[in-house]
Amino acid sequence: MALWNRTAQDFVVYEKRDYGINLRWLKDTKRNDPHDWRIEGVFPNIRLKNLTAEKKHDAYVLYGKRDYGINLVWGKKPNPCNFYVETMAATAPQPGPGDYTPGEAVFTASRPRSWMVEWDGREGLDFDAYNTVMHAPSIQDVTRTTATVI
Repeated sequence: MALWNRTAQDFVVYEKRDYGINLRWLKDTKRNDPHDWRIEGVFPNIRLKNLTAEKKHDAYVLYGKRDYGINLVWGKKPNPCNFYVETMAATAPQPGPGDYTPGEAVFTASRPRSWMVEWDGREGLDFDAYNTVMHAPSIQDVTRTTATVI
């Protein structure tokens, strides 16, 4: 996995430096591949592990007081997770009992509340024709860009 910073428009990578934690922007290194991170834990509570750092010393990014630079250090695996990922988008409602979530085979009790389904206006599907008193639309074969409505 790679860590991308939207403001800097660059990747954060492990790279030796004379002071502070050994992290740099990819553009300031001779490296080509920024994919040296692993996320551990359960979203939104995570640990950041650097696979390049792991070859040299402790590999987890931790808070640590420094006299110069950002207060981050390399350390052993923290328990519990030491980072909290806060999304910029509004949080979607969490699925309730019986709601379908991606990866499940079927759902039976209620329609999904955790998806935002938008009709793109293309011809060929009348969504309302599927939404009857006898049968609410079912969504299956979901990918990032398509889904089958039955």
